[in-house]
Amino acid sequence: MEANNQQYPSITVVGSLSNPLGKKFPKDKNYDPGVLYNGVFQVYVVKTMLDLYQLIKQLTKFHVLILGIPKNGLIQGNIVSSKNNNQNNAITRRKEDIGWNPSGLSFSLLDIDFGDVPNFVLNTAKEVLDFLISLDPELLKCGILILPSSSQRYDINKKSWHVYVKVCNANDITVKLYAETLQSICWIRGLGIIKFSSSASLLVRQIFDMSVFSQERVIVESCFSDDPNVVFHEIEPLIHEGEARVLYE
Repeated sequence: MEANNQQYPSITVVGSLSNPLGKKFPKDKNYDPGVLYNGVFQVYVVKTMLDLYQLIKQLTKFHVLILGIPKNGLIQGNIVSSKNNNQNNAITRRKEDIGWNPSGLSFSLLDIDFGDVPNFVLNTAKEVLDFLISLDPELLKCGILILPSSSQRYDINKKSWHVYVKVCNANDITVKLYAETLQSICWIRGLGIIKFSSSASLLVRQIFDMSVFSQERVIVESCFSDDPNVVFHEIEPLIHEGEARVLYE
């Protein structure tokens, strides 16, 4: 992996200088994953889906990913709060500072959790791939990496998945439209549900977490435990090399 190349997708690794960022198991009500107070970032260019998998495997509990890259062209530097945004070689974790790769080559993330949809689950990464191709046949020829979520690594019965898709022509409009298209197809297939919260608010749920389609959102892949008896399961990823999925307006 190299630091700057417009022929391949880019992704940003963020490291905390003070506190862990990974998911902690068993869950601790006094700990929230992905909360960054101060840290550093490094932009990587990723040539293959295997390279992406190897990069993710190297992340410690102090690291998270961001799909976007700094708009100011920096490939490394500090992550700061908006109050300290006058520092040199620094960015904030906001859309004003982080955008999609200007070349259009990026990774999109499908965060799949079946907990809200009754009687529907995909037990293996191959089942996930087949399902996604049924939603979007173009994915058959695209670069895809399917990983078990950290929750599944802790509890093998919790079937949730992170799916990285290599995309081109990525921008705020095209990524949002692609996400909404997948969501609509799921609803047409009956894979959606409407709930009411305890305060009577309307909650719309389906299998994709729509918030992670945003380029500045933190993606937590690492997990850890303070309990030496906790064992995290090693679940094989699915690595599917291929071209970039073209996104359209």
